[in-house]
Amino acid sequence: KSGVGKTSLLKARVANQLKERDLWPVFIRMSDTRTTPTQLVRDALRDEHGRNSLEVVGADESDPDLFELMTRIRIWKNDILQLPVLVFDQFEELFTLWDAHAAERSAFIEQLADVVRGVPALGRSDASAAGTLVRPRVKVVLALREEFLGELDVFAPTIPKVLSHRQRLEPLSAEQAAAAI
Repeated sequence: KSGVGKTSLLKARVANQLKERDLWPVFIRMSDTRTTPTQLVRDALRDEHGRNSLEVVGADESDPDLFELMTRIRIWKNDILQLPVLVFDQFEELFTLWDAHAAERSAFIEQLADVVRGVPALGRSDASAAGTLVRPRVKVVLALREEFLGELDVFAPTIPKVLSHRQRLEPLSAEQAAAAI
């Protein structure tokens, strides 16, 4: 539900645990409709380089879609390759704010499905047609309010297990919140 602390828990606890395992969380919001969703991902990756002592390779390239971007991106921390974890915080914004940009939203949903599956849909990638497919090294987390779970049905045809790995966050007591942080 709104206000139970999803973002706080992700940033205060989950992000640090990921980093301890050479997984690098990249927080992304779908709140700016003046650009494309893929550009928002690219910008978030570039911002990670600016905020942290990371070497982010591949985010400045002009990639045609999210799949191509994620096959090229490399995040290095102290000479250790990090596995990017795209954390789409308040993912419901893709459904609430992008109604007037339905084409961009649909294209992004297809591209995100390709990334999660690790292969593009037939005909959607020059690399797959040429037989040079490289799977993106990435994990994806979608954090959204419970009432928007039904919106994830748009992913069901391309990511049948989209709801297989989910966690419901209940409000925490003060003691539970302190323990989580």
